[in-house]
Amino acid sequence: MAEHAVLPINKIEPLNNKNYYVWALKVAAVLRNRKLYREVIESQEPARVANEESEAGKKRIIWENKNDEAFSIIILTWSEEQAGQFLGETKAKVVWDELKRR
Repeated sequence: MAEHAVLPINKIEPLNNKNYYVWALKVAAVLRNRKLYREVIESQEPARVANEESEAGKKRIIWENKNDEAFSIIILTWSEEQAGQFLGETKAKVVWDELKRR
C-alpha cells in the first residue's frame, strides 16, 4: 500500500486577525491528513488514570501524544500577534474551539 504524503504546515499563511476561515480550513486539512482531527478535535479527552499500563492508560498516552502534535501544528501556524492568546493552555481542542467561537 502506498503511503500518503504529509501536508506541510509551512505552506499555511499564519493566522492573523483577518484570515481565520482560510487558516482553519487549511489547518483542519493538515490535522486530518495526519489523523489527528477526529481523535483530538472531534473527540473527548480520555480520563486520566493511575495505571498507565492499563488499557485506559495506554489510550490516554496515545491521546496525549496526538494532542501534543495537533497543538503544535495549531500554534506554529499563528502570527506573532496571535501567539500570546493561550499562554498556559496545552489542549488542542480547547484552543481550536475557542478560536472558532471568536
